[in-house]
Amino acid sequence: MFKRKIETIPFREFLAGHSEKRMSHTPILYSLVPGMSIEGFFNMSPEVAGAYALVIGVGAIGMLSHVLEVNFAKVGLENIAYVIESFTKIALPVGTYSFILYVFYKLMGGL
Repeated sequence: MFKRKIETIPFREFLAGHSEKRMSHTPILYSLVPGMSIEGFFNMSPEVAGAYALVIGVGAIGMLSHVLEVNFAKVGLENIAYVIESFTKIALPVGTYSFILYVFYKLMGGL
């Protein structure tokens, strides 16, 4: 029904970039993405700010427990390092799963 004419470009012209017909490129419209600016990043709702604070807090607790554990082990206090490791090994998964359950509870409408 529709016949397409196949356009051929010589290889040397293609590599040189001297093609007669150039394809028009669609411009990228960054303005269609809302909130992708510095002002939009820091102008957030309290829920998003709370989620950021939670993630930063959990990361800080994880890094602090690691630093304390390593330093106590270097000094020679392996018992204290073992207690910190045991607490971290239990507390982080319990906190993670409880947070996931809390999110599911909120998504379901707080039955």
